[in-house]
Amino acid sequence: MASKRRNMFHKNKTQETTEKEDIYLSPMMAPKRAASSKPSQDKTKCQRKMLTIQEKVRLLDMIKDGKKIVEVAYHFNLNKPTVRYTCKEERKICATASITFNKEAKRVVTSRNKFTIKTKSVLAVWINNCRKKNIPLDSIVVWEKARQLYQRLSADKPRPESSSTMCVDFTASKGWFKKFQKRYQLKSVVLHGEAASADQSEAEDYVNDTFQKILEEGEYHPDMDEKNAFQNIYF
Repeated sequence: MASKRRNMFHKNKTQETTEKEDIYLSPMMAPKRAASSKPSQDKTKCQRKMLTIQEKVRLLDMIKDGKKIVEVAYHFNLNKPTVRYTCKEERKICATASITFNKEAKRVVTSRNKFTIKTKSVLAVWINNCRKKNIPLDSIVVWEKARQLYQRLSADKPRPESSSTMCVDFTASKGWFKKFQKRYQLKSVVLHGEAASADQSEAEDYVNDTFQKILEEGEYHPDMDEKNAFQNIYF
């Protein structure tokens, strides 16, 4: 009997141990979930796009022309909330655009007014020729000659359409002449005060008559620097 009880005790203990092991091992040995047969859907986020001021103006124009927000968003590769926000900022965009476009227009005027550049080139040649002939010059004569050259050059050739409405009147101011001297390195050119120390009538006669006839009759033979200046102007 004692041996039977001993065997039963060992049997029960073995069963309890096995059950405990099953309890502890079952989570670890649980079968893995089968991979779902549905393809994973990648969530693609729309990247933020920064529009230039010109693009924003075009966007607003498209909305004013009756385009739908969906169409405009697709055209600029934007989401619809961004298009709506841009429409709300119309006043700020228009104010910024007016400033930007005005600055660009000023740059166009400066770069496209070729008659001013030609005037500087011809005036530099004229001053050098006067120096060679020892003809005194003053500021009034030089400024007046610059105005005459500008009017003549701009009258000979039509202005380009892109700059016809933007070209400002040429005044040949003191500031302009200082820049002109610096640009063409005319440091040795002596400009007397107003016509007090110079023969005003002689200089004006040379400007209006003698030098003009020399150019028209072809008797003027410039050196290489002067020749290049005239070639850049007329050819």
